[in-house]
Amino acid sequence: HLAAIEISITAGRGGKGTVWLDDLTFTPLDPVRPYTGTPVASATSYAPDRGATLGADGNAATFWQSATSSDAETFTLDFGTMREYGGATIDWAPGLAARKYIVETSANGATWDSVYAVDGGNGGRDWIYLPETDSRELRVRIPSDGASRAYAIRELAVIPLEWSAMRNEFFAHVAASAPAGSYPRYLSAKQSYWTVVGVNGDSAEALINEQGAIEPRAGGFSLEPFLRVGKRLITWHDARQTQSLANGYLPIPSVTWTAGSLRPEITAYAASAPDSSSLYARYRVTNTARATAKPTLYLAVRPFQVNPSWQFLATQGGVAPIAHVAWEDSLLRINDSFAVVPLTAPAAVGAATFDAGGIVEMLRADSLPVARDVRDATESGSAAMAYPLTIPPGASRDIYVLVPFHAHGAASHPFARDADAAAFAEARLAGVKRSWKESLNRVTITLPPSASRITNTLRAQLAYILINDHGAQIHPGPRSYAR
Repeated sequence: HLAAIEISITAGRGGKGTVWLDDLTFTPLDPVRPYTGTPVASATSYAPDRGATLGADGNAATFWQSATSSDAETFTLDFGTMREYGGATIDWAPGLAARKYIVETSANGATWDSVYAVDGGNGGRDWIYLPETDSRELRVRIPSDGASRAYAIRELAVIPLEWSAMRNEFFAHVAASAPAGSYPRYLSAKQSYWTVVGVNGDSAEALINEQGAIEPRAGGFSLEPFLRVGKRLITWHDARQTQSLANGYLPIPSVTWTAGSLRPEITAYAASAPDSSSLYARYRVTNTARATAKPTLYLAVRPFQVNPSWQFLATQGGVAPIAHVAWEDSLLRINDSFAVVPLTAPAAVGAATFDAGGIVEMLRADSLPVARDVRDATESGSAAMAYPLTIPPGASRDIYVLVPFHAHGAASHPFARDADAAAFAEARLAGVKRSWKESLNRVTITLPPSASRITNTLRAQLAYILINDHGAQIHPGPRSYAR
């Protein structure tokens, strides 16, 4: 149903030329209708005696399996009519997953378009992001790698169009199928509050939320802690959190986890001059037990903002693009523009693509990826730095990280000794505290001792006004209200 077609011709850099249109035709298609029947499966190589002949019937006990050979394989779903959908999920049989394959679509079964490619899949469930896709057939093509092997798909299901209307909606459904704590709280439609971290008058500010995830720049990645204790990976969901400001009012926030006898504390602060400032983060893990603890702290770079997905003015919150992440020259570089500087040198670093399962899925399996440089076509790459800790009873261990606020900003490097990293970062912290005290205590406020919270609130708000101050402008906030 249409009344007109408009074709717009643009030249991004100018120029001149001609455009010819000829033989414009319409191709009748079957009406799009909800699909309720049983899809038809076909394969170039088939082994019906290995299980049921259908791998997309909603029954996890049945599967499609190829013959054991070195040939290329295909698995095809014919919907019987043109169908709209937003992507697909592929559930592989254990030990029989393809690490490399191409997803293709066709309107007629003769001409095929490649719409998604996986290189380095880890089996289990694969999520295929295909926004606003329509086809009659959907095919998984597994190219030959020269080895004799078999592949098996338990389920191949299309996901509704609205699930991938935006990447935030897509990841909300991915999060719903993952263990709690694997994704930001807001992807489960639960509120997550945050505060701002910055210096007076800089054009960039960071956010830290009440779970301890830090977003160093607007619209960018987040730095999120995880703690492994024995065989268990502890996330924000597994710990109780409390929040505080240094001295009760300084814009130096801390989030403390309570996870059994361990007390991880994340403290964020910003230092240096405007437009060349840096974010610092201290991760202090305290052992309150009577025995020595040996946890591993992971600091993960993830493709999600602290700013929640329902914020959209000025800056769309939620998912953040990470097309390239690499451990290079002792720095973790993101999108070739920003760097995470571990002032405390990590014991190991690994990076992962979304199709490989993402960094958290690997950490849950106690398997830090070996790759240190990945490019992700879905722009959902991630990475983690590992810090094995030995903490005597009643003692603490500190890990320090620096992130320049601005692209290609001045960066330090890891210190050879942990004590040197601590001396450097703690000196910066002491200077930041001293500077804010001087700025925020120029006026004396006399109230009864019981009203100290009012005084602290007034001074804290003055600090946030200064952080959000951009010259003659006073911005209400650092993200949606940075206008």
